[in-house]
Amino acid sequence: MGSSLQDEVEGLLQSQRYDPSIIPKLEEYVQHQVTIGSYDSDANLALLKLYQFYPELYNAGVVAKVLMLALTALPSTDFLCSQYLISSKFQNQEPVPKLVNLLELLEGGKYIEFWASKESYKDRVPAVKDFDKSIRRFMFGVIKRTYIAVAREELMGLLNLKDEELTAFISDEQLTEADGLIKLPPTKENQPKPVKVTEAISFREVAPTLFKVM
Repeated sequence: MGSSLQDEVEGLLQSQRYDPSIIPKLEEYVQHQVTIGSYDSDANLALLKLYQFYPELYNAGVVAKVLMLALTALPSTDFLCSQYLISSKFQNQEPVPKLVNLLELLEGGKYIEFWASKESYKDRVPAVKDFDKSIRRFMFGVIKRTYIAVAREELMGLLNLKDEELTAFISDEQLTEADGLIKLPPTKENQPKPVKVTEAISFREVAPTLFKVM
């Protein structure tokens, strides 16, 4: 069903992209993505565009699912693209503000706050298969570009993992650990860079010396 639904949606987008009659099929496809953990930004953005053209057909529940799926695509800008397609009169309609807050926490590196907020929102935002796994992938990408090593307890909190889950994560990522410190793989961002010292000296400062020599 998965590939046939995807093929059907692709065909509709090619032939009837701006026809509101395809909205139910696009909404069905969003639910399919949520259920199996796939993601199709083109189809989802096309649906939001149709909602923009036909606001009377707007479905807040489906939009919430689209935004949750877009979060799993970080660091892409899909969430912002999706947000901009939501009409202003719906921007403050829950759970859009809550999902925007989750994005801001992720972009701000406030990972512990993100997990706490996500938990507090669980009755207001839709569940997406493998959502946490996708978010951790994004978080760890940022962490390993920032640090050369991180304390086990700290990484456990940042990724919201239990002790045994972190052990499995360390193994999957082929990381090394010693004395409670987890060494992260070298990247061009987390390696120390040579400092080039260039000191600007004004003519006023060197003039006395020059005149003495002369």
